[in-house]
Amino acid sequence: MGDLLFIDDIKPGMKSWTAIVTVQEKLNVGSAPSTPTKWQKFIFVDSNGSKVQGVLFDYAIQKMGPKLKLYKKYRISNAEVRAAAERFQLDGLKLQWIISTKTVVEEIDEADSSVLPFHFDFTAYKDLPPYVDMKYETVDVIGIVIHASAIIPIHKDSRELLVQKFWLVNEEMNPILLSLWNEFTENQGKSITDLKDKHPVLICRRLNVVMYNGIALSTRNDSVILVNPPVREANQLKHWAARNEKSFAGLLQDNMHAKQSPQLFHESHQKIISIIDVVPTQKVSWVKA
Repeated sequence: MGDLLFIDDIKPGMKSWTAIVTVQEKLNVGSAPSTPTKWQKFIFVDSNGSKVQGVLFDYAIQKMGPKLKLYKKYRISNAEVRAAAERFQLDGLKLQWIISTKTVVEEIDEADSSVLPFHFDFTAYKDLPPYVDMKYETVDVIGIVIHASAIIPIHKDSRELLVQKFWLVNEEMNPILLSLWNEFTENQGKSITDLKDKHPVLICRRLNVVMYNGIALSTRNDSVILVNPPVREANQLKHWAARNEKSFAGLLQDNMHAKQSPQLFHESHQKIISIIDVVPTQKVSWVKA
């Protein structure tokens, strides 16, 4: 054990330090076709609200990964602190802690951890169109699951992909389609499906916005799907859903694709143009045809 420090006080190369952090995010295990190395990323947050990226590699994933559970608090000592290359940074976090089998990780029992003080900046559904097909721009959203589809295999470029689709809704009452891909279907998708009749709350981070029968959302490798997270926004949306559950049936009875009409997202200040005036570089155009 070393000196007890906050995340911002811990710098690359430092030894003999200890920090108390909570696991805010736990990403799925990742890999690349060009290397056999596997990794798993986390986001840790301390009582000051400061964050750092945690990373496990290969054997450490098996040994240490199960110990680090979402929303739990830990005392972590003497992880290796490195600068993170820009292309590997989550949310612009410039430092990363490399958690190895030699890193000391001790869970701290808390008497009351019912609501955690995590902060998220959500994009409203009506504000999603500008992000359509922007590969390097992502959004964070919150929603209630009102419908879950089965997992479907899709063949693309000689590969078999798995996709599972969910309909989300929030106070805007405009359903939007969320597609979970591959490992998300087995991990988060299974949890969501098991809870679908209870309308779980999802906080979704780093999603791509795509055009699929209208505006839709899709996971990417660094996305995170938090199911019923113990945070204030999720609790508020859950209470709202309980008061409005009867209206969800009407949304499901309607044709979901019809609900994806431009009227859902078009606002009065957005110009409607003719087909001849569409600019190829413009991601979203509103056309009357």
